[in-house]
Amino acid sequence: MTDLRPDQILFQMLTGAWVTKSLAVVTELRVPDLLKNGPQNVSQLALASGTQEEYLYRVLRMLAGVGAFTELPNRSFALTPITEMLVEGAPHGMRNMVLALAFGEHWNAWTKLIDVVRHGGIAIDLAEGCDIWEYFRQHPDRATIFDAAMTDFTMQSNATITQCFEFGQYKRVCDVGGGHGALVVSILEAHPGVEGMVFDQEYVAEGARKLFAEKRLSGRATAIGGSFFESIAEGADIYTAKNIIHDWDDEKSLTILKNIRKVIPASGRLLLLELMVGPANIPDPGKFMDVNMMAMTGGRERTAEQFSVLFEASGFTLGRVIPTQSPVFIVEGVPA
Repeated sequence: MTDLRPDQILFQMLTGAWVTKSLAVVTELRVPDLLKNGPQNVSQLALASGTQEEYLYRVLRMLAGVGAFTELPNRSFALTPITEMLVEGAPHGMRNMVLALAFGEHWNAWTKLIDVVRHGGIAIDLAEGCDIWEYFRQHPDRATIFDAAMTDFTMQSNATITQCFEFGQYKRVCDVGGGHGALVVSILEAHPGVEGMVFDQEYVAEGARKLFAEKRLSGRATAIGGSFFESIAEGADIYTAKNIIHDWDDEKSLTILKNIRKVIPASGRLLLLELMVGPANIPDPGKFMDVNMMAMTGGRERTAEQFSVLFEASGFTLGRVIPTQSPVFIVEGVPA
């Protein structure tokens, strides 16, 4: 139980956006990188970051109050475990995620959430005049940041996913919408007898080919270009789709699932690697991401029951729902 009064809790909720934006500002200014070797005085930080000392101090002082930094005597600051994750290249880093969520398209879309709640639609479309995928085509710099954030998120959960499912029983895995191939690499490195492929848009698949070459996996892994709304690459006996179905409404999700069902063998398995909506009155990442998907793509996070309905309508039955040590669940589809 918290010792805070309701008005204090509400104030924290209302000012959460201030914390988010301030974290994003100091991340963009690379303040965590400047502190990675130890505490520094704010005058040193201001000089190195090209900022106004007094203004930077006030932002850091506020963030220290919520545990993001430690304020030391003589206006010096040090990292905490929270901001250590914002140093570029940090293990389990969140730098790219901060830059993706707190600037540009994501930040702008949430200003239109009230319109979506009132009238429906997708917030990013209202904020930017196009859907998120067209926005990224028009703004490749923002697309690069988003792709890096998704890669970081994938790397955080890949190891636990490979440990939680018996991939070694299968000959070939195909990651649908698999991006630059990070999940396939994790599976193949953990299971030397398995082959892999990525199926994604051609310009994305090219990135996967480069990663496979870098990891010396080109003999066991390939990447095929295409649209999962039209067809899916054949030849695998287990298909994965990580954070793909949540991008889409039920109609488009069914199109993807039905296309997978056309090529998956009767003995195969489909693994949806997704966040899930948990029980009532408990905060969980799935509920937060669900509203973000409503704002950004028109998609949603789902409950196990909702996944079961999608599976039944696309030629699968719901098998196991396997939690991992990350926010991602493995939702198993068995060909019906």
